[in-house]
Amino acid sequence: MWLPLVTASTAVGALLWYRRAGRAIGPLLMFVGASVALDAVLSGYAHAAATHDLPGAAWAGWLFQSAIGLAAAVYLILQLFPTGAPLTPRWRALVWITVGAIALSVVAPALGVTADFTRNFPAVVHPVQLISPSLADALVSVGGLASALVFLASAVELVLRFRRSTGLERAQMKWFTGASAVAA
Repeated sequence: MWLPLVTASTAVGALLWYRRAGRAIGPLLMFVGASVALDAVLSGYAHAAATHDLPGAAWAGWLFQSAIGLAAAVYLILQLFPTGAPLTPRWRALVWITVGAIALSVVAPALGVTADFTRNFPAVVHPVQLISPSLADALVSVGGLASALVFLASAVELVLRFRRSTGLERAQMKWFTGASAVAA
C-alpha cells in the first residue's frame, strides 16, 4: 500500500538532491520516503517477532511506535515547497513549531508505554519505561494536537504561497497540487 509513496518520494527526493534543486525539498522527500519504509518494515517485523517468538520484538515495536512521528516531516514539505524556504520570515516560526511537534511525537512513545503501543503489541512489554503511561499518553495527545494545528497552518501557508506565486513558481505549485490530488 505504501510502496508507491515510498518509491516516488525517495526517487524524486534523490533526483532533486542530485541535481541540487529544491534546496531542502529533496532531502525532505528522501527522509519521508525512508521513514515510511522504515515504519512498514519495523511494524511487520515486530508483529512477526511477537507472534513467532523471534528476538527483538520489544525493541522493534518500540522503534516502530517512536518512528511513526517522523512521517510528520511531510508538513515541512508543505511549508517549504517549492523554494525550500518559508513563505516569509514570519513563517519560519511554523517550521520550528513543526520540528518541536515531530520531536514530541517521537520522544513521548519512546520514553513510556502508550495506549497505541499496548493496542498494537499486546503481548510485548515496552523496553523503556522512564515515564508513567498516563504522562506518555498525555504527551502523545499534545503532540497529536500540535500536529493537527501545524497541518492547518501549513495548508494556510500553501494557499497563500499559491496566491502570491507567479511564473515558474506558480507552475510548480499547480504540479504539486495535481500530484497531491492524485496521491490522495
